[in-house]
Amino acid sequence: MGWGILLDPMGNIFGPRQSNEELLNAQKEIDKCKSVISKAFSKNVIVAEHGSSSESELGANSIFHAHIHIIPIQNPIDVFNLYYEQGGKPLVYKEFSSITNHKNSSYLYLSLEDGKHLIWTNSEKFSRQFVRKVCAEIYQLPEYYNWKKYPFSENIDRSVTKLKPYCELDAVL
Repeated sequence: MGWGILLDPMGNIFGPRQSNEELLNAQKEIDKCKSVISKAFSKNVIVAEHGSSSESELGANSIFHAHIHIIPIQNPIDVFNLYYEQGGKPLVYKEFSSITNHKNSSYLYLSLEDGKHLIWTNSEKFSRQFVRKVCAEIYQLPEYYNWKKYPFSENIDRSVTKLKPYCELDAVL
């Protein structure tokens, strides 16, 4: 099983809606990563982020800095359904940069397809590491969602090996 890529900005940035211009233009890098993962794993790809509003309020995040999960998944609608079940109807945007509309609150971001960006502002309804819990459940490994307890180092090595032939993003890997 491949867990995808974690796009992690340089520096201490709380989330894209509070970040510098470089991170707001991250869509190009996200698209490159999505393409690589889709080719390498022959699956659809989701993009998720748990935005915290400040260092003191993590929201559904487990760490303070921004990081975007780019994950291969066979049926993205399964991910959406679990988000919807937990948090209800999301706000829907056409542009990734719309995330800046939520710079003063914690949120969960999910994109299942190009040009459709979903945001839940009721982050208190979501547990920490929510996207990992959802994907672990879908992959029928629910107890292995916690990256601190189960780092999957060998899976990371296998994923990097599988991604390298498709990838010009050596800095990412």
